[in-house]
Amino acid sequence: MGCADDPSTIASGARLELIWNTFADGSRQRDVIEVFDAERDEPCVPHRWTDGNTYCTPGGRQVANLATVYASAACDSAALRAVDGGSLTYAPTVVDGVFAALHRAQPLALVAFWVRDAGGACAGPFSGGGQRFYQRGAEVAAAELAPVETKAIDAGGRVGLRTLVSDDGLSLPTGMRDNSRGFDCIVRTTANGVATCLPPRQGALRYADAACREPVVGQHESWSDVAPYMFAGPVCEPLGFMVSTETTVPGYERIGGVCMATAAPIGHRWFQAAPIDLARIERRRVAEPGRRLEAIELVAGDVTLSDVSRFDTRTGGECQLASSAAEPGVRRCLPQGPGFESTYFADAACTRPLPLANVYRKAPMAKCGAELPPFAVAADRPGSYYRIMGSQATPVFRRDETGSCTASPYDGLAGAPLLFQLGELVPSTEFVAAVTDH
Repeated sequence: MGCADDPSTIASGARLELIWNTFADGSRQRDVIEVFDAERDEPCVPHRWTDGNTYCTPGGRQVANLATVYASAACDSAALRAVDGGSLTYAPTVVDGVFAALHRAQPLALVAFWVRDAGGACAGPFSGGGQRFYQRGAEVAAAELAPVETKAIDAGGRVGLRTLVSDDGLSLPTGMRDNSRGFDCIVRTTANGVATCLPPRQGALRYADAACREPVVGQHESWSDVAPYMFAGPVCEPLGFMVSTETTVPGYERIGGVCMATAAPIGHRWFQAAPIDLARIERRRVAEPGRRLEAIELVAGDVTLSDVSRFDTRTGGECQLASSAAEPGVRRCLPQGPGFESTYFADAACTRPLPLANVYRKAPMAKCGAELPPFAVAADRPGSYYRIMGSQATPVFRRDETGSCTASPYDGLAGAPLLFQLGELVPSTEFVAAVTDH
């Protein structure tokens, strides 16, 4: 690995180094989210800062979700609460998705905390048990971090690469880009098994006419800008649109193939839109003799990019590197798109619990027409999974919002979950572990 003048190559830099994950079966996977900052001796992730530049910023793969709380009933001593309960090394200050500052996170012990309510009054106390609190320590200036940028690589076809580069020689392809329309791809597999390059912003789809031939795309009013391209429509059959800045009011929606008059959802602004064709991307499994895990490549013309998922030949499903609550700090290739364990009842009195696996027909987890996911996440056993077995054929019951035992109210809906029986319980230790190097 050396300095790269051609950003279509893959190379470590003098300071920023590629990170590799080596699985227990001997296969390797390049990390496309984090790189290693050799000068700071820690991994980092590119983030935009308020000075307009992008820096490789330490602090983890996910931006810490912090809430301001107070250590006294007067709300005069501010602290930070980790909303997801995670352990932090850095406490970022993020404004509209852009980093404004970064500080070391100093742990703070609080048995109780207070918050300001909607009216500004100090409310509490609330128990601090089982939660993590911090205060801001030493500041890390942007000048201490390595600047990076993203370049679009045109390979001559419609789809090109999005590559992270730095002045010290780092070159890391991180995604795909629709060069003809100028947007970064969200790659999603549709119901017919075809992967497409979707625009990066999702909207709501309605129509202006009673025949549902004049599409109108809505975006939440919290967005100040209007995206030139958006995708909308069914989860497993998304459509792409070129969006006009001309506002309009929709009055129709296609439901079950029928165009029906409906009220537009509130909180949205609506724009005229024109359908666009979406670039197709092939997802190709690459077998490695003697390896349990197979790489998955995204291929569009002459462009190839490694997918973040791998295929586990032993389980028959896709997996991604992740940690479970059962093994903090350990990363394994854990099942993706799983079902979820949920308790139903086998009798109309709701006295005989019947744990089943929910697999939603039209949710992204269902992989949109792919084979049934082989596992369901265990509800009360962190890091464990149930094997999914045959369909649940007999009627089941659930308690409704009033506590009454009724037939499952969702069974007749088009988007209702498919119900499957649960097989053996599989701990996370059955999945392939990985170690990281650079």
